[in-house]
Amino acid sequence: MHCPYHPTCPGCAFAGVDYAEQLSRKGARLAEALSLYPHLGLLAPPVLPAERTEGYRHRVKLPVARGEPVAIGLYARDGGRVVDTPGCPVLEPGLREGLAALRPALRGHAEVHALDLRRSADSGRLQLVLACQGGEFRGGHRAAGALLRAVPGLASVAVSRADPEGKRVMGASPRVVAGDPFLAERIDEARYRLHPGAFFQV
Repeated sequence: MHCPYHPTCPGCAFAGVDYAEQLSRKGARLAEALSLYPHLGLLAPPVLPAERTEGYRHRVKLPVARGEPVAIGLYARDGGRVVDTPGCPVLEPGLREGLAALRPALRGHAEVHALDLRRSADSGRLQLVLACQGGEFRGGHRAAGALLRAVPGLASVAVSRADPEGKRVMGASPRVVAGDPFLAERIDEARYRLHPGAFFQV
């Protein structure tokens, strides 16, 4: 996988490393971890390659830095700034499109510390949680409704209370302020209702 943000962005430790070598290193780490528990008699199985190495992530939780333009990404390795990663190759295309539309829509919202954006693999719709200082999104319901109109596929906007110390990306006590109360998802015949901030990972 070629990533234009590596090595400034710390998100993918093995970016730039040949994929076969990545699998070898991961296998070695697994074997080392299991060796700490010899009484279990476990042998490290081979590490199998992924079906997709790009475009597989359906959810991101990222800090937001106000400025012109708004930056959405991970903190640089030195921790001093947010590395804007609009074309992050591990994000599925609909998620990248949603982030691209959010950047201009969040201009002037200095209260937004971080965001949690999820895309349903079933419907393609998006669910957004904004972690805001003091737990309030400036403009309230009306401003959240404007986001629904500005971001294609956005079905729900929730607001949570940002960590007052700015150390955690995820906010507390998310509440829906515009749109649907949950995001519908499906795996085979199983259907799920994902509420803002819910943990859901296959």
